[in-house]
Amino acid sequence: MAAKSELARRIFGGLSPSYDSVLDRMTLYQDGMWKRRMLEKLPWGEDAMVLDVGCGTCVLEERFQMKGSQAVGIDITSGMIKLAQQKGLKSLPMLGLADAEHLPFREESFDVVLSCYVPKYCDTGSLVKEMGRVLKPGGRLAVYDFTRPKGPLSPFLNLYELGFIPMLGRLVAPLDPSLAFTCGALPGLIKSTTWSEEFGSALEENDFSKVGREALTGGVVTMFWASKR
Repeated sequence: MAAKSELARRIFGGLSPSYDSVLDRMTLYQDGMWKRRMLEKLPWGEDAMVLDVGCGTCVLEERFQMKGSQAVGIDITSGMIKLAQQKGLKSLPMLGLADAEHLPFREESFDVVLSCYVPKYCDTGSLVKEMGRVLKPGGRLAVYDFTRPKGPLSPFLNLYELGFIPMLGRLVAPLDPSLAFTCGALPGLIKSTTWSEEFGSALEENDFSKVGREALTGGVVTMFWASKR
């Protein structure tokens, strides 16, 4: 998985200065709905400790109420962390540089672990095991990421993932080479990933229960949620 980790660093390292606006455009302004839906699966009370794995520039914490909780954000890219720090978000007392497969926290440290767009870059078993390790018993987990479209809408969704995104990259190439690289790399990564076929069974193998799965926007992304036993 070292190659995928390096790809993630390259994609997000160059993208970090424009990430917030690019995220909206590349998801056709669907990302906010996906984040809102994920948070609906994560009921928690005030003073909960939340870990955001692959927090990026902390768009989630900036745009959504965290219900009085405290969040810790980690990301593999230093540029993302620096931009998140500049936002000065009160709900984020700690930000750090870390790998999703090697979380630098003690066992049972968090009430909630969430993540957006990370699973396709990771070994599924290692990611789920680490998330489970740092969750408290009864803690909640939720993730979502891009997946290969299936079903009757797949021709239209493939047009988005394999057509629109690369086209966007070609259009912006003269002005933003980093975004162009991202748009060129993502379609192949999405097409080859098998994370969504593996994630549910990995949760059950790592002592999670109440496992749920939902395809969002016709299957452009897939979301999983579960509770630690």
